[in-house]
Amino acid sequence: MFNYDMNIEHHPILQRIAQTYDLPVALVSAIVLVESSGDPFAMRYEPLFFKRYVEKQPGLKAIAPCSFDSERIARATSWGLMQVMGQTARERGFNGPFLSALCAIETGLEYGCKHLAYLANHYFKGSWHPVIAAYSAGSPRQVGDHYVNQNYVDKVIARYERLA
Repeated sequence: MFNYDMNIEHHPILQRIAQTYDLPVALVSAIVLVESSGDPFAMRYEPLFFKRYVEKQPGLKAIAPCSFDSERIARATSWGLMQVMGQTARERGFNGPFLSALCAIETGLEYGCKHLAYLANHYFKGSWHPVIAAYSAGSPRQVGDHYVNQNYVDKVIARYERLA
């Protein structure tokens, strides 16, 4: 298992891409650590995401040589260092035939940072908390004064503050 704290080999790539999207390097690093523990080959199929967002999506197509069924499953899978959902990568412009390419360090960081910057543009109001909540849950959904994924937000913020 990779430990990004100890594996600085990829840090220049992370730093360059984070800066391209005007994101704090420490925040991107914190998300990497929480999402994948720094393992670029991390992947996780999300069956509830599949049922909610992919299963009945009209007009969904695969890019040859990827099969239609593989594309559907890959869109409901999170990939790489930042655990970018395949569906999200498609929405942010990834047009390669295989979403597993998001496990390539530069590709995964590019689409993860592109998505994080998109969320920051919509939800950053002086605090990263709603942006981080949205990165994990799609939007910064709250129940009272807490996010539905408050534990995740707290983990990322704690790591971010240690790295900043």
